[in-house]
Amino acid sequence: RPRRPGAPAPGERWDRALVRVPPGSGAALATALRTARAARLARRGSEPVRVRVDPEDIG
Repeated sequence: RPRRPGAPAPGERWDRALVRVPPGSGAALATALRTARAARLARRGSEPVRVRVDPEDIG
């Protein structure tokens, strides 16, 4: 059957999280996520991680 838009490909599993922070803390969260993602990529054996921050203009 056809895949829904935004659904994982067959055989893949996605985990999603909604993280909310107080106003003015978005930049710190984005920095922490970027640092964690870089550390995970450096391990080479880890599965790739996609991080999306909405809205892009945070601060």
